[in-house]
Amino acid sequence: MNVPQRYQKGQALILIALAIVAMVSFLALAIDGGNAFADRRQAQNAADAAALAAAMRYAQDTTLTNTYFNTLVVQRTTENGYNNTQPRSTVVLTIEEAPANQCPEFVDEPGLHFTVDIDSNSPTWFGRILGINTMHNHVTSKALSCPAVHEPAFKGTAVVALNKTVCQAIKISGTSNTQVTSSTNQGLYVASSCTDVPTNPQNALYGGSGSVSAPSVSVVGGAYGSSIFLPTVVQTGVARINSLYDWPGIDALCPASTPTMTVSGNSLTPGVFPGSNNSWTNKVFPPAGIQTLQPGVYCLDNDFKTTNSDTLNGTGVIIVQRRGEINIQGGAINLAAPNDANSVYRGLLFYMPESNTDTYGSLSKGITIAGSGSSQYDGSIVAPYAHVTINGSSATDGPFKTQVIADTITLGGGGTLTLVYDAEQQYKPPIPAGIQLIK
Repeated sequence: MNVPQRYQKGQALILIALAIVAMVSFLALAIDGGNAFADRRQAQNAADAAALAAAMRYAQDTTLTNTYFNTLVVQRTTENGYNNTQPRSTVVLTIEEAPANQCPEFVDEPGLHFTVDIDSNSPTWFGRILGINTMHNHVTSKALSCPAVHEPAFKGTAVVALNKTVCQAIKISGTSNTQVTSSTNQGLYVASSCTDVPTNPQNALYGGSGSVSAPSVSVVGGAYGSSIFLPTVVQTGVARINSLYDWPGIDALCPASTPTMTVSGNSLTPGVFPGSNNSWTNKVFPPAGIQTLQPGVYCLDNDFKTTNSDTLNGTGVIIVQRRGEINIQGGAINLAAPNDANSVYRGLLFYMPESNTDTYGSLSKGITIAGSGSSQYDGSIVAPYAHVTINGSSATDGPFKTQVIADTITLGGGGTLTLVYDAEQQYKPPIPAGIQLIK
């Protein structure tokens, strides 16, 4: 008996059709999913670039409006393929004030968060077979913008020693009576972490045989002879102030085009010393017979030295010691820094930059000023990389209306040394604007 054969060609066709559908689905997942992933990454890059662009512009100019920032953000995202046009994409900018602790103190304008949200719909290729026409992505980017700020340096502390390791970073020498007053109630700050040397007490702050009165004394390391500060309480082991100031650039203060100083009678114009004047080569500043400095910036490549019989007056002057030292030994020296509220260098009197390698780290060089009853110094003494010595005398009666910022400092002499700090009259170094991608 013959059994008829049954053909199964129709069943194979069904299986093949199902397999093709599965293969297309996997192909759609691979290609369209890959395209969606690439779109998400591109959208994230676009959001990051737009948020950072807005943050940068705010840091540069805090007067710009929200309308400006919205236009800027859409412009940046459009350049990257997301033009805020439905159904392709939507771009939303949110501007919020940042928490106070995310930007430096004393800012005139608040820090801001710029948040950019992008919703993207990328078309599919194979997914349409399955009814999936687009793939949706949502990305977020947040940038922090802190405007540049000019603030009282080191929280308005009158005397600041910046060296982080050396012993005797501030040394009280001689038998003087040092009196520090401050509009901010901040007296002395020592960044050094040096502690006791048992056989020879040193510490970050080293007290001598004189006396010191200050609103506050703060030391990262230890203090020796702290009884000389009575009744002031000496705080040791304090947290180091890590403010990153943008100290003045020499090219900005003394550009290459700065002319050589010129003499008119007993008066001197601002400029470079000795510059192209061969008669001043290897001679100290100021030139013989000069008693008046006209307002402006004095860029010195030779030592600045005076004796106790010299007379020198100048209002609105900045002394930039590019090379050599400053050694003022009494005399009738009356110098005042610029007081123009619109000047970025307002309150800066003496400045010794890091590039002055003649004085770097040297206790014997740097800046030495001996006060006298006939002298007056109005403005900040800024030498972050050099040593500064301020001495009083028996005739001294508050000639220093200043803030002293140096690598290391010696205060002393044989008389009364009075330092008066007023935050509104001193130099406020800028902290550069800061932007950061935080999400």
